[in-house]
Amino acid sequence: MRITNVRLPGEMVEKLDRIASSMLMSRSEVIRHAISMYMILIEHLGEYVRPSTLLFRDLRVRKDRNSVIFDMGNNMAITIHSFSYGGIGEKDLDSVKAGYDLVGEVISRQAIVEALSRNITPVSAIINFTCDLAAGKKMLRPMYRNFEKVGVAGNRVYVTSSEELSGTVQSGVSLSLVGAGEPDFLENRAKSGDAVLYVGDPVHGIELVQSLEKVISIETIQKLAEYRREGIVNEIVPVKSDGLNGALSYLASSSGNQLVIEGSIAGMEKGGPATSLLISCKEKYEDRIKREFNGVIIARLI
Repeated sequence: MRITNVRLPGEMVEKLDRIASSMLMSRSEVIRHAISMYMILIEHLGEYVRPSTLLFRDLRVRKDRNSVIFDMGNNMAITIHSFSYGGIGEKDLDSVKAGYDLVGEVISRQAIVEALSRNITPVSAIINFTCDLAAGKKMLRPMYRNFEKVGVAGNRVYVTSSEELSGTVQSGVSLSLVGAGEPDFLENRAKSGDAVLYVGDPVHGIELVQSLEKVISIETIQKLAEYRREGIVNEIVPVKSDGLNGALSYLASSSGNQLVIEGSIAGMEKGGPATSLLISCKEKYEDRIKREFNGVIIARLI
């Protein structure tokens, strides 16, 4: 790598150091990632927004689960959904033994599910490996295939770093999916009176190695996202590592409603990447969601 000197205000350097410390990264790594993301935005977002017209004094930034949302104030938002997996792969000390093609399949599918659930249009993917690039390349093949399905061509998928200086005995990968969308669709649109349905299977960890077919398909989330834009579905909430209870709590609190549980949720408590979703919809669409996505009603919003 070439060395480039940059002068920065003291306050910015202090903020860089705080971010680096919280992310267990060096200051240089944070700067490289920030510049990589900015260059991708400039290079690829011309079809959505002209960077020269952005008024950054009006920029509003907030965090929502795995994403950071940059509301540009011009009915356009830029989002970055970030994910990382460690200790899953083919190396000696990986706690979960899995083929690298499976790791790439699941992490890319999870990123796509979470972006499309907010009606985000994926624009580019930034990938970093904390293991050697040879291992990373095996993860890349399914990533390229999945991103192609949602309009992200291979030349918009960037590998910005890998670990080549020291031998690694564990696998690691991080993925940031950059997207663009309308701020209105980034808000929780669930309404009082909505039925809440559970779609998918509650598998995680080692179970994923044996049950890849249970992961929500890209085609399924594309259809649900279309329904959300049309108003057939009001909200889509992926179930994450905090499980079903965490997803239910998020759905209720972020929409300003309360939940009434219907029936038993036993066996659904566990969460995993892109394996299950909560869907909220009007009562008149319940049967449609049940029929098309094998949805199970578990609650109602009041």
